[in-house]
Amino acid sequence: FSSYQHFLLIVWEYCSTERGILQVLRWISFFYKFSCFKQIKYAIMKFRNPKGEITMTYREKYEQWLTFDEETKAELSAITDEKEIEDRFYKDLAFGTGGLRGIMGAGSNRMNKYTVGKATFGLAKYLMKKHEGEEIKVALAYDSRNNSAYFAKVAAGIFASCGFKVFLYEMLVPVPVLSFTTAFLGCTCGV
Repeated sequence: FSSYQHFLLIVWEYCSTERGILQVLRWISFFYKFSCFKQIKYAIMKFRNPKGEITMTYREKYEQWLTFDEETKAELSAITDEKEIEDRFYKDLAFGTGGLRGIMGAGSNRMNKYTVGKATFGLAKYLMKKHEGEEIKVALAYDSRNNSAYFAKVAAGIFASCGFKVFLYEMLVPVPVLSFTTAFLGCTCGV
């Protein structure tokens, strides 16, 4: 990630307190060399309600996403229909029984590198908590669906930045091959 704003999107939903977010950012700073904790703390506090929960309107989310990268900014800036903006940001893409599924595009309610990254980081946090002090190994594979290889590489990068040992296939493989690989290599998780 090239700026703290990209990383905040992923961290926000998976840290229950401001202190938890700052602890994660201090740990990750080792990898990304962040030196802007005061700016990050301000950004976190800005979107908290009186109960301490992070809340943003769809329009605030839209404005935040405009600061990410040029490709995302260009896609979102080209939208003229307010209903389309609302549809992209009124909720976060839900993880269902089939995983993350949704329309491709920029927005918190779309499939993109940020929503995949956010879900991946949430899984990484869970694995770190559940397997504290253990070596965590993750096997990743992808199939022929749109952007599957790209999203697998995004997830692999996030897992690797968390210190996990990552095994990523370099070719399309069916799900049963991933299941076998996860068990065969003794991985903690398969994605």
